[in-house]
Amino acid sequence: MRSIGSAVVTVSVAVFGSVAATAQPAGATGPRTERASVGNNEQQAAGRSFMFSLSGNGRYVVFDSSAANLVRGDTNGTEDVFLRDRWAQTTRRVSVSSSGRQGDLASSNPSISDDGRWITFVSDATNLVPGDTNGSSDLFLRDVRTGTTRRIAHIELSGDRPLWNGTISADGRSVVLSAGDPLLPQDTNDHEDVYVIDLPAGTISMITPPEADDGSHSPVVSPTGRYIAFGSWATNLVPGDTNGAHDVFRYDRVAGTTVRVSLTSDGRQIAGRSDGPAVSADGRYVTFFSEDPGIVPGDTNPEPDVFLRDLRSGTTTMVSVTAAGTPGNYNSSSADISPDGRYVVFGSWATNLVPGDTNDWYDVFVRDLRTGRTSMVSVSTAGTQGNFGGENGAISSDGRHIAFTSFSSDLVPGDTNDDLDVFIRDL
Repeated sequence: MRSIGSAVVTVSVAVFGSVAATAQPAGATGPRTERASVGNNEQQAAGRSFMFSLSGNGRYVVFDSSAANLVRGDTNGTEDVFLRDRWAQTTRRVSVSSSGRQGDLASSNPSISDDGRWITFVSDATNLVPGDTNGSSDLFLRDVRTGTTRRIAHIELSGDRPLWNGTISADGRSVVLSAGDPLLPQDTNDHEDVYVIDLPAGTISMITPPEADDGSHSPVVSPTGRYIAFGSWATNLVPGDTNGAHDVFRYDRVAGTTVRVSLTSDGRQIAGRSDGPAVSADGRYVTFFSEDPGIVPGDTNPEPDVFLRDLRSGTTTMVSVTAAGTPGNYNSSSADISPDGRYVVFGSWATNLVPGDTNDWYDVFVRDLRTGRTSMVSVSTAGTQGNFGGENGAISSDGRHIAFTSFSSDLVPGDTNDDLDVFIRDL
C-alpha cells in the first residue's frame, strides 16, 4: 500500500520583479549557433546535458547535466541544474541550498521565468532545504537574485510515484506540474493529475478534477499562467469523449473551463493518440502531435505529425509541412509555439521538409505560420546540418532564439565530448 500525505506549499515570495532590461550585445546579430552547455571557461561538458529551458530574450539557459566539470566544487557525482548567462558567458549551479550546499542526489527538469530570475527544478536531494525527509522527488524554486532555494511542492510521506514536469510561467507567478501521488486531500482518483501553484499566494490547486477516470500529464502554461494545456487518457474531462484515445486539453483558469484540443476542423474526435501540447500567450493556439492520419485532408503518411488548433476558429491545420504545404514523409513531434502564435518549432525524421536534408537523422525545424516558410534549426552557424541531427526544440518568448539538444559534433567548433549537448540557434 502506498503511503500518501497531503500537499505542502512552502513558498513565501514577497517581491516578484524583473531584472533590469538590457540590450543584446553588439555584434550578436544574424543567424548563429552556440553551445550553451559549457562551463565558465567555455569548457565542454564531460557528461550528458539534456533537459533545458530558455529565458524570454534568449540570454539565460537553464539545463541539467551529469557533467562534473562545469563549475568548481561539483563533487556529488550526480545530475545537477546549471544556469548559463550567454551574454556574460558565465555558468553557475542552481540546484543548491540557500547556503550553496550541493545536492546529495540528482536534480533535473529545470524551467526558467522570462526575466531569468526564477527557476524551478525537480530533485531527489534531501539537503536542499531543512526537514526534507519524505524520501521522494520534490519541486524546488530557486531565486537567482537572492540566492535562495525553497521547496514549493512535496509529498509528506514517501510515495510510489514522484512529482513530474514542473514548469514555471513566463511571468514567474505560476508553476504547473503533474504528480502520480496526491498533493491535495481531495485527489482520490489514484491517477496522475495536473496541478498549478500560485507562487505569490502560496496555494496549490488541481487542474484535472478529482473524478478524472485516468491519468493526466505533461502540462504547459501560457506566459501569464491563465491557460494550461496537457495530455490525458481520461474520458470524462469533457462531454462526448468516446474515442478511447489519449487526447490534448486546454484549461482556462479564469473561466474555469476545460476544452478538448485534439479535434478535426469539423469537430470530429481523433482516433489515434495525441500528445505533446504547447500553448500561445492568449490561449488561442495549441500545438500537438498525433498519430491519426485522418485529421486533415492530404495526410498520406502513416506517421505522427504536428498540428495547430485554433480554438477561436475551431480549425486544425498541419504544421509539419514543407513551404509548399506537403506533409513530412516521416515522424514529426515535440512541438513548441511562440507566445504570439507565429512560430512553431518541432522535431522530425522527415527528409523532405527542406531541400538538402541528407543526414538521415531527427532534426529540429521552425515553421513561420505568417510566411509559410519551414527552416531547419539544428544547423551550424554556416547552415550545415548536424551530423547527428537535433531534438527537443523550444523557442524563446521573443521568437528570436531556439534551443535544442544534439549529439552532433559539427554544429560548433571543438565539440569532441561525444555526448548530448544543449545548443541555441539565434535567428
